[in-house]
Amino acid sequence: MALTRLGPNQLLNLANNVTGTLPASNGGTGATSFSPGKVLQVVQATSDAVQIQAGTAGTKHDVTNLSASITPSSSSNKVLVMSQVHFSNASGENFKGFVTRGSTDIGVSTAASSQNATFPLGTTANSNNYWVMTSSCSVLDTPNTTSSTTYKVRFEVLSGSGIYTIFINKASRNISGDVAATSFLTLMEIAGWRVILYIWQYIK
Repeated sequence: MALTRLGPNQLLNLANNVTGTLPASNGGTGATSFSPGKVLQVVQATSDAVQIQAGTAGTKHDVTNLSASITPSSSSNKVLVMSQVHFSNASGENFKGFVTRGSTDIGVSTAASSQNATFPLGTTANSNNYWVMTSSCSVLDTPNTTSSTTYKVRFEVLSGSGIYTIFINKASRNISGDVAATSFLTLMEIAGWRVILYIWQYIK
């Protein structure tokens, strides 16, 4: 059988000119497809340690151990980032939380505010300092890369001057017998649209 060379303005009717069976790379269809929305891999970082961290207004601080890296298998895939942080403070000051990809904050509110963040970390101050609050967020990110990508959870004092203390995973009174919790950061690679079509036959 000879191969047919097409001219610049010619169209090939595959139904009439392709014989045989396309390679069964995916159920015998001859096409390899990755359904969008399929979970391809999961990475998680957790922290159950009681952390007492100081923060100053205008400066972002990492939450210890809430950092994880993932390597997407395709630049068209997305990463679902989910975070849950348990915290408290005794100062009465508000904090704000961020999820960052590298040095870029993701999922940040676009509202007209000077205090935009990925998620709020409010105040838990009260007369006994025993409250613990939970703040969580989910962000569907598009890193556009197949290189290892690191995400982390960070916090910043909302306003004010001086140094303020935030307690992670425990109440700010920090005494024996208080409930402790586990904070986490989960990364899920989600397949995007990607179709590879194989044509591997003779032309009549």
